[in-house]
Amino acid sequence: MFPFFRPFLPLIALLIALLPTAAAATRICDTVWRDPVRARLLPVRIWLPDGAARVPAVIWSPGLGADIGAGGQWARAWSAAGLAVIVMQHPGSDRIAYPPGGTPAERKARALAASSPAQQIARTGDISVALDALARRDGSCDLARIDNDRIGVAGGLKGAILSLVQ
Repeated sequence: MFPFFRPFLPLIALLIALLPTAAAATRICDTVWRDPVRARLLPVRIWLPDGAARVPAVIWSPGLGADIGAGGQWARAWSAAGLAVIVMQHPGSDRIAYPPGGTPAERKARALAASSPAQQIARTGDISVALDALARRDGSCDLARIDNDRIGVAGGLKGAILSLVQ
């Protein structure tokens, strides 16, 4: 972990401990957003708290090797706190990075390709596609409830770097 996070670990642990323990009702919707410019399909899982009120949102960009099933503990907590959560899957740096089988050299090559600078650029572009899709209310989920003036980006190690880039 980066050294500058160390002073904040007790605060982060306290905040996690204070999160609601009872799960609020949440609607989960899986969809795919298309980026026509890059001909890229982006699977997403949207966690939307029940109700009719507009809600802020968090775009979750998981770390290397993850798909839309990643970050469930965060998504549940944020949704219980009244936030919509959009979990992204980044093709090229998702499950393809760590598939079973192959020689150690083949596995290493897949992991290196999935963490390349080109994949980092693609991930950043994916966040832009998500923001555009939310603005267009694109998909079968009730995206009209998401307050586009209150959207944050979070994620695994690579997702955290993306949030700094944006």
